[in-house]
Amino acid sequence: MKLDDETVRQVADDLCFLLSVARGTKVQWITEEKLDGSGQVLQRTHGARITKPFTPLAPIHPWLVPKLCDFLEQTYPRYVARREEYRLNKGTIDAVLDARVETDFLEMRAAKLAIALETFKSNVMSVRFPEDQFVIDRDQFSQAEAGVRDVLIKELRGSGVSKRHANEMSQKTLCLNRRSFGSLLRRLAKDLEVRVSHQELQRFIHCRNALVHRGRFTEDAQSAASRRRSNYGNYAFMLDVMDRFLLRLLDYRGPYAVGNAEGGAEQRQI
Repeated sequence: MKLDDETVRQVADDLCFLLSVARGTKVQWITEEKLDGSGQVLQRTHGARITKPFTPLAPIHPWLVPKLCDFLEQTYPRYVARREEYRLNKGTIDAVLDARVETDFLEMRAAKLAIALETFKSNVMSVRFPEDQFVIDRDQFSQAEAGVRDVLIKELRGSGVSKRHANEMSQKTLCLNRRSFGSLLRRLAKDLEVRVSHQELQRFIHCRNALVHRGRFTEDAQSAASRRRSNYGNYAFMLDVMDRFLLRLLDYRGPYAVGNAEGGAEQRQI
């Protein structure tokens, strides 16, 4: 069967995205050649691509998980089926890849990981169960919101809170109907069959909150060397959680590589 040019390019793009997930670094095709029956080049096209630095943090590690073809055969059908609706080729995967690039400070890379999981959560949940992001129906809550705001302002004013501060705090009533980040992740993990414990989710949320609100991991009285090791361990842990979600969205089951606080890697099963 002869394929048209656009179909061939789409297949190449799909394979490049899967190779990027496998190797943890951006992979792109840059040259297209058209050949005649004898193998002579009739036309050569060079693609304009945005390049990214190489990173060695590969989930499908060439030494620890050598069967790259098995990964591609297992994930290609699911990637193609979910490519558009989950925006896999429009930010969902690229956000994870960007968080792996080692040119940024460690805390910035970890903060990007937190954002990447937020992007992942939003893109997947908006398709699978959009209303689960809210405790009750939005229309039902909107009918009660004005009354809730009035009661809140009244109670705050009665407690001695200034009118300005009471009004400012009452603007956050919409958040009352939004489920917590942790509950949404648990819902997503259950739906995708991601094996992640309650303690792991709590650790990820703790790291995410510290990075988003303070721009750094929580610091303590550790020595500088111990703190650096602990921070890298937290980053490697966050990367592992993100990899688990992404690999399971592609319906992958099998071995994958996980980084550790010493900068090495080990094989685990997903």
